[in-house]
Amino acid sequence: MTSSNLRLSGLVSGFDTESMVQSLMKVEQLKVDRVIQQKTRFEWTRESRQAVDQKISDFRRATMSVLSPDTNLISASAYNTYTVKTASTSTAVGLSATEAATAGTVAIDRIDRLATAAAVSSSGAIAPDTLSRSTPLENLTLSTPLTFDANGEISFKINDVAFTFQKTDTLQTMFNEINASSANVLISYSELTNKISLSSRTTGAASGLTIENLSGNAMSHDGVTPSAFGISATAITPGQDASLSINGTAITRSSNFFTIDGLRYQLSEPTATSVSFTVARDIEPALKKIQSFVTLYNDLVDFAQGKLSEEINRDYAPLTTEQRESMSETDIKLWEEKAKSGLLRNDRNLQRLLTDLRRSLYDAVAGIGKSPADIGLKTGSYLEKGKISLDETTLRSALTNNPEEVMQVFTKTSTATDAATKYGESGLLNRLISAFTAYSATFSLANYSRDLDTYSKQITTLTDKLADKEDAYWRKFTAMETALSQMQSQSSWLAQQFS
Repeated sequence: MTSSNLRLSGLVSGFDTESMVQSLMKVEQLKVDRVIQQKTRFEWTRESRQAVDQKISDFRRATMSVLSPDTNLISASAYNTYTVKTASTSTAVGLSATEAATAGTVAIDRIDRLATAAAVSSSGAIAPDTLSRSTPLENLTLSTPLTFDANGEISFKINDVAFTFQKTDTLQTMFNEINASSANVLISYSELTNKISLSSRTTGAASGLTIENLSGNAMSHDGVTPSAFGISATAITPGQDASLSINGTAITRSSNFFTIDGLRYQLSEPTATSVSFTVARDIEPALKKIQSFVTLYNDLVDFAQGKLSEEINRDYAPLTTEQRESMSETDIKLWEEKAKSGLLRNDRNLQRLLTDLRRSLYDAVAGIGKSPADIGLKTGSYLEKGKISLDETTLRSALTNNPEEVMQVFTKTSTATDAATKYGESGLLNRLISAFTAYSATFSLANYSRDLDTYSKQITTLTDKLADKEDAYWRKFTAMETALSQMQSQSSWLAQQFS
């Protein structure tokens, strides 16, 4: 790009050269503005397409992700929900159902004992007064004074994990390290009993607890050597399994929390009294989730149809810099709303997506013999543009009589490699995922970025040419002014000669 350092503006001719050049450049500026507007419209189209993609992403997150437990339909638990009721007021046992449960009656005949952990505690109060957990070990006032080895330490093993503490460590420091270790135990101090308790974190007969004192006298592993904490390995109470009877069958479990046949049991206390529960299928949660799915689906379809049918306002092109400078912010906003309308009107990729979505509702799922429409998910009239009109009566009947079939219509998967076979064997959700994936494949941010870069380079080239053109105009006017100045000088000289 060249530039003229000297610009003569009508000094001799009297012309308004500045205005004349600006007028001439307006025609040239139109070429640059046209490409800038094309780039702006291209950016708006990308934003409009991204808005559709975001709508699809929100729909998938709500209806097809296990991270949305209240609304997703992808998991079996969405279709198999049970209520558990009992007439008993007993608090000895609690019962809840998973999706693997079956309807019926369950009787806990008796609970002989609860599962317990291997444990040991101080044989008696370990200090004359309540201990402070923030007190250093060397300053603890214990009934049996705590002694340290030559290094000022105490050492012991719990479940073969070695621990060493300095005399300056606090009681709380010792507890924190033991509780966070791989020994898998819990140690604590009770101000109420003035005792230290140590127990395995697991319950049942297999839960283990071993203690070995290494140096100092914190623990006792033989029951003879005095322990400052009153804890002896010989006083450990072994863990035991829970023992009970369910529907006449004797059961033992290592934990008080366990699951059998899709039912979760929580034992709280032994009882000799039978407690009965009734397990019944509840279709309301599944119905609510499917209703939510229909609402979200219709919102997505409505949004996409709105983009397809938006009016194109051809009289509203993207504003140029000069136009924006002459308008208020409100006017600019209103103008651009008009200019952005219709960017995806009749977009064939979006039309194909909506066609695929509608087809997914009416094609039967291979192996099931029913389509989503057969269980109540039908599209309404033509005026509703493919939105689902939910037949709740049909859906309730399907959920009540064959919930497994409803689940398969929604969630069935296929391992087929052939696209047509895979589609036919897939449930509604997987068909929708395939349709969304195919639509997303038509949109490439990399391609958009590449095309935008092309526009930017074209604008840079035109802007450089524009500057060169302006400079050329100025050189011409400057040459004219110079020539007129020379002619005026010659005319004055001749006039002087004749006079």
